Amino acid sequence: MMIPRFFIQLLCLCVSLLLFTDYVEVKWLRGRRRVESESIKKISLIHKLPKSEEDIERLRKRKLFHMCGNNELDNGDAELNSTLYWQASYCKIEMVSPGYGDAGSAFKIYDHEYHGSGLLQQLDPTCILASDYTWRIQARVKMYDRVTGDGISCDPRKVDENCPHVIIILHRYGENIVVPVHDADMVWNPDDWNAFDALFKTTPENSGNAIEYFGMIFQGSRASSVITLVDDLTFERLEEWETPTIAPTLTIEPSAAPSSYCSQNFAKNPDFESGSNYHWFGIGGTPIDLESPGYGGSAYAIKASGRSNWFSGPIQDLDHSCLTVGSAWKLEAKFKIYEESTGVIITDCNQLATGDSSCPYGLLQTTKFGQENRFDFLRDLDTRVYEDGWYSFSSTITMTSVNAGPEITHMKLLLVGGPPGSVLLVDNIRIHRLEVWEMPTAAPTRTHAPTSPPTNYCNRNWVSSSDFENESVHGFVGFGATLGIASPGADGSNYALSAMQRPGSGFGAFLWSLDLKCLEEGSVWLFEFKARLLDEATGQPVRICFPTSKNNNCPHVRIMSRHNGLNYWAYIYDMEMEWKPDEWSLFSTKWTLPDALYSPDITNFFPFFVGGPLGSQLIIDDVKIQRLSRDLVPTSTPSVSVMPSTSPTVFCSKSFLRNGDGEFGTTSYWMGWDNSIDVEEPGFGGLGYALKAYDRNSWHRGLSQVIDYSCLTIGSSWRFQMQVKLYDQTTGAGITTCVPSDPTNIDCPLIRLTTKKNQEDHFTLIQDTEMEWDPNNWNKFDVVVTFTEENSGPDITWMLPIYAGGPPNSVLLIDDAKIERLETWETPTASPTRSDPPSQSPTGLCTKNFLKNNDARTGSLEYWTSWLNPIGVKSPGYGGTDYVFMAYQRSGWERGIGQWLDYSCISLNSTLHFQAKVMLYDEETGIPTTTCDPRDILAHDCPMVRLVTAMENGANHFDVYRDTDMAWNPNGWSDFDINVLLTPDNSGDDLVKFFPNFVGGPAGSVLVIDKISITLTTDENMINDAFEAAKAAALVPPILTCHSIGDPHIKSFNGTKFDNHSPGWHVLFEKDTIKVESYHDYFLPEFSAAMSNTKYRISYQNVTVAEGEDGAIPDNNDGIIFLYEPMTWVKIQANEMHNPDSAITLKNKFIYNIFITTSHYEGSFGLCSDREEIQNETPELPADLQVSDEQAKTICMDFLDTELYDDCIADAIFINNLDFIGGAANMAAGASIAETQIRGAIENKPDDITEEEERLIANTVPAETVVGDGIGRVIPGLVEATDDGQLTSAARSLEADVEAEGAAMEEVQSGVNGDPLIMGLHHQAFNFDGKSDSWYANVATDE
Repeated sequence: MMIPRFFIQLLCLCVSLLLFTDYVEVKWLRGRRRVESESIKKISLIHKLPKSEEDIERLRKRKLFHMCGNNELDNGDAELNSTLYWQASYCKIEMVSPGYGDAGSAFKIYDHEYHGSGLLQQLDPTCILASDYTWRIQARVKMYDRVTGDGISCDPRKVDENCPHVIIILHRYGENIVVPVHDADMVWNPDDWNAFDALFKTTPENSGNAIEYFGMIFQGSRASSVITLVDDLTFERLEEWETPTIAPTLTIEPSAAPSSYCSQNFAKNPDFESGSNYHWFGIGGTPIDLESPGYGGSAYAIKASGRSNWFSGPIQDLDHSCLTVGSAWKLEAKFKIYEESTGVIITDCNQLATGDSSCPYGLLQTTKFGQENRFDFLRDLDTRVYEDGWYSFSSTITMTSVNAGPEITHMKLLLVGGPPGSVLLVDNIRIHRLEVWEMPTAAPTRTHAPTSPPTNYCNRNWVSSSDFENESVHGFVGFGATLGIASPGADGSNYALSAMQRPGSGFGAFLWSLDLKCLEEGSVWLFEFKARLLDEATGQPVRICFPTSKNNNCPHVRIMSRHNGLNYWAYIYDMEMEWKPDEWSLFSTKWTLPDALYSPDITNFFPFFVGGPLGSQLIIDDVKIQRLSRDLVPTSTPSVSVMPSTSPTVFCSKSFLRNGDGEFGTTSYWMGWDNSIDVEEPGFGGLGYALKAYDRNSWHRGLSQVIDYSCLTIGSSWRFQMQVKLYDQTTGAGITTCVPSDPTNIDCPLIRLTTKKNQEDHFTLIQDTEMEWDPNNWNKFDVVVTFTEENSGPDITWMLPIYAGGPPNSVLLIDDAKIERLETWETPTASPTRSDPPSQSPTGLCTKNFLKNNDARTGSLEYWTSWLNPIGVKSPGYGGTDYVFMAYQRSGWERGIGQWLDYSCISLNSTLHFQAKVMLYDEETGIPTTTCDPRDILAHDCPMVRLVTAMENGANHFDVYRDTDMAWNPNGWSDFDINVLLTPDNSGDDLVKFFPNFVGGPAGSVLVIDKISITLTTDENMINDAFEAAKAAALVPPILTCHSIGDPHIKSFNGTKFDNHSPGWHVLFEKDTIKVESYHDYFLPEFSAAMSNTKYRISYQNVTVAEGEDGAIPDNNDGIIFLYEPMTWVKIQANEMHNPDSAITLKNKFIYNIFITTSHYEGSFGLCSDREEIQNETPELPADLQVSDEQAKTICMDFLDTELYDDCIADAIFINNLDFIGGAANMAAGASIAETQIRGAIENKPDDITEEEERLIANTVPAETVVGDGIGRVIPGLVEATDDGQLTSAARSLEADVEAEGAAMEEVQSGVNGDPLIMGLHHQAFNFDGKSDSWYANVATDE
C-alpha cells in the first residue's frame, strides 16, 4: 500500500520538531542551571555525567556529545548588557558601550588583585571528559591607559602576561589544574580592537571523568593602570575535520623547552624599573609595594611590609617547562632588611644557623600532579657582602625526581626572611637554569644532605637565638599556641620564650626550617633547654610533672620528619630531669635519629617544644640542638618510640577521624575543599563546637580529612556517622530543599569518598536516604557501606572523605563525626550501598553508651541514684552550658553517684571504657581539692569508679578502678579515661546486677561529673592495653611492710625479726631512686644498751625530701611520705620519752618508729631487705636491774598476745629506769596503732562490702523499672533528688544503719584520715608472720 507523500512530510516534520525541541531543552537547561542553582533539572544533568571511558564512547556513539560543538559560553557577546553568567575573579568588571564594531556592549576589566584575576565563567564539564580534543577560543579585545586613555602596546610573541590571554581552570583530585592559553600570532594594534584566536587541546592530564570544575578566565594586562575591554567571546570544541593537522603556535606549554629558552631569567619584572610590581604578589596577603631608591641607586625595589612572620614576602609563578630532573637552578638577588618601626637596617643574621630567620631566603615551591606542594630552601651560606645595607644573595639547587620532571604542574618563587616586624626589600632578581658547563662539579650547597658535612658545621648549636636576649621569638613558630617573650629568663637572664593559650600538652613552639645537611641515619643529637611550667590562670607553678614516667605533663620534645610524602613522629623525654616546680629545670638528653625518621628524600625536620597540662604556660630558655661527635655518642639508644606509618589490624575498630567533634575549638586535621572552614558555637546539643564549611559555590565543596587506609580491606563494612545541619549563608534560614529519599537530590548532606588504587581515583557517593530531615535542627546521618575490590584492598594508597552536599551558598555544619570499620557481627548480611547498622549485637545493644541521661542536659536526675548520700544537678555544666551531676554530703570517699545498668552485654572478661569530666571541691569552703594524686593507688582523694556487682549465687563484689594517668586539674575539669578488664567475679552469664558508682575524694568534698560514658570496648588495642595492665598488676608482689621500732626492733619485709644496736646511720631500705635511713643513738646518757631511732632521713633521686629529729615528723598525711618509682610509703611516728618529774636529762627526748610499705622489695638493700638468716645482736643485761620482770609485764600488759608484747618487755628491761619505763609502752602503743590500722585496712579493704551496702543491693530494683525522673524541687544552681523510686525508700529504711556506719567511719578516720596506708590496700595482703623466739622474749621471761 502506498503512503501519501503528505503523511511522509508530516512525519519528517514531527521528528525534526522533536529533535529540535530536545536540543532547545538541553541548551535551555545548560543556561538556566547557572541561574537557578537549586533546579532539579541541574541535578538530573549532573547525574548523567559519564563515569568511565566506556561510558564516554557509548555516549559518543549515541550522539549525546553533539552540544560540544557549540559556543560553551553564555552571554559571550555582552548583548544582554549585563554581566549575567560572568564573575569577577580578583578584579572588577562592568559593562561599557559601545562594544566591538561600535555596537552593543562590551565587558570592562580593571583593578586586578591577583595573578588569577580576570573575567571568569564556569563551564559545563561534560564536554571535557574526553581527551585529545581541540578547543577554539576567540574574542575581540583592546587595552588602554585608565588615566590618559592612550592605547597599550604589547608583543604577543613574548607569550607573557602583558598581552591578553586565557587561563583554563580545572579541578581534579582535590587540586586546581591551570593551563594558560596565548595567541602568539595575534597582530596587535594598540589603538583598535584586536582579534584573539587560540587553540587549547585536552590531554589525559587535564581531562577525564574526574573533572569536577571547568572554568575559563579571560585576562588582559594585570598592570593596575590598564583597562581591558572584551567582546564576542566564544569557546567551542572543534570537530575532527576542523582540528588542525599540526599543533597550533601555542596550546599547552611544552614539557621540555629549547636550551636557549631555558637559560633565560624566568623571573618576570625582576628589577621593577617600570615602576610597577606587575607579576609579583604578597604571600598570604602580605602588602606589596615599591620603594625608591632600589639597589645601587636604581629607581625601585619591591617592598614587603606589615609582616608578622619571616615567611611573608613577594611570590611569583614561574614557567616550569624547563624543570627537568637533574637540572641545576641558580637564584641571585639583592636583599635589604630593616625594622619597620625604627628603620634600623638588620645585618646580624647568621646563615650558618639554620634557625636564624633574620636572614634572607629563597623558597622554591613545586607541585607535582596529584601530590602536595613541596618547598625547597635556597640559602646563601657563603660570606655575606653588604653594600649600603644590601646583601648579595646567590644560591644553587639541583632538582631531583621529587621536585622536577614532566609531572610538575606549578613552580613558584618565594622571597622571604627577616624577623617579624621587619621590611623586606628585593631587587635585581634572577633565576635561571644553568647550562651543563655552569653546573657545579660537586653537589650544590643545598640539595640533600652530603654524606659527610664539615664537623664544625654540624656540631654547632642549631638554634641561633637560643637565649632570646634579643627580645625576639624569630626562628620559632607557635604550634596551636601564642608565642611571646617572658621575663626574667633562666639563671637571671632578661628574657625567655613563652608559649600560652595552649589547648593541650601537645602544643607549644616549633623551630622552623632546620637544615637537613647534618641529618644522618643513626646520628646522635643533644636536646637541651631550661623550662618552667605555670598555670596560666593563677600563675602558680605546675607540680604534677613526673619525668620518670614519660608523662606529657612534663616538658618534652616532639620531632616531625617528613619524607616520601608521609609524616613521621618521635617523642623525646628526659626521664632523668630533676623537676623543680619553683625554679628552672634542665631538660638534657641524647637522642639517636631512628631509621624511620630518616630518608635521603627527607624534606622537613621540625622539633616541637611541648608538654604541660591543659591551661599551663610553657617557658623555655637556653635552647640547644646539637649533633654530637662520635666520641660523645652513647653506647645504647635512648628509649623513644616512633609512630608507625600504617596502623595494624588491632586499630581497625577505632574512629578513623581525628577531631571529629571539633572540641579542640579548632579545625585541626581538617581542610576545606576550595572553600573556607572554621568552627561554630554551639555544636550539637548546644555544647562545645561544630565544624563549619562556608563560602561554598557548589555542592562539591565542604570539609575533608586524609585518613588511614590500612584497614580498608575488600568486603569490609564501614559506618559513617555525624550530626549535620545546613543553612543559607546570607539569610541564615535552614535548607528546605533537601529530600533524603531522592538519591538525585544533592541539596542534602552527603559524603564523597575518594580512594586511590593503582594510581586511579575512585569516587563513592555516600547518602543517607533514610535520614529524617529537619531544616531547622540537627539531623543524624548514619550509613553503612561495604567496600568492593574497586575501591579497597592492599593497593589502596589514599583515602579521603569529603563532607559535602547542599545548595550553593549554604553553610554545612557537622559534629560528632565518626568513621569506623565494623566487626564481623556488626556487618550487614548483604552489601547494599546504604544499609542501617544492625539493631543489636548477639548479646544486646552493646555498641551504645550504657548510661542513660549521661550529660544532665535536661536538668533531670532520671536513671541516676546515690550511694547513701544526696545527689543533684547544678548549672552550668562542662563547657559552661546546661547542667552537671553532683554528689554531696559525702561522709567518705566511697559515697557517690551511679546507675543500675543493663548487664546483658557484659560477657565474661569484657573490657569497658569509662570516660567522664570530673571535678572535686570542699563542700563547706568551696576550695578545690588539691590532694588528688592519681598515681597514688592507696589514696582515695581522686575520682574513681567503684563497681558494684551481684552474682546469681548471692555474692556481691566491689571493685575500685582508678585513672592513674589522669592529669589532675584542681581548678577546673579533669578527664577521667580508663579501660577496665572485668574478671569472672564481676562479669559473665551469672551476673544479675551491675552498678558503676562514681566516687572518690576526701570526706566532705563534692564530686561533680559530666559527659559520662561507659561503652563496651571492641578496639583490640584498648583490650590488649587493659589486659596487659591487669596482667602486670597480677604480677606485682603483695604490698608488705618493714618496721624499725623501739629498741630498735626490726621486722623485714618477709617477717624476719631481729635487732640492731650499732650506733650511727643505717640504711633501712634502698631501691632505685629511694633511700630510707635511721640514726641509732642512746636516749639515756648513763646506760648504753637502750638504743633507739633518734633521727631519720628519706632521699629521693639523691635529694633529701624529709628528715627529722627531736620529734619532728612530716607535716603531710599524718607523718606519711609517698614516693614514686618504685611506689613506696614511709610512715614516721615520734614517741616522747621525756618525764618532767624525773631529774635525769635525756640525751634524746624523742625516739622514732619507722614503717616502710611497698611491693618493690625484691632486689632492695638495707636492713629491711629479705634475708634468710639473721644474727641477732644480743646486748648484755644491765648489771643493776632496776626494772623487774613483773614490772615490765605490768607495763606491757595491754600488748599481751601480740607480737609487740615481747618487744615492749625487752624495751622496759633495757630502759632500766622506772622514770622512763612508760616509754616502752608508748612505743609499743604507737606501733600497735599502726599495726591495727594495717589489719583494719586488710579486713575492710575497698572491694569489701558493708552490711548496709549488702542490704542496699538486695533492696534495689535496677534502673529499668524505676519510674519518674526523681526531681523534687529546683533551687538556684542545684536540683535535689527526693524519693527516687524504690532505691531511695530502701536507703531511708537504713538511716539508723547509715548513721552507725558513719560513726564507725569517723572513729576509724580519726586516726587514719588522709593516711593512704590505712585507707586502701586494694586486693593486697600484709604478711605479719614473725618469729616468736626472739632473743628478748627469752630475756623478758628470764627470772
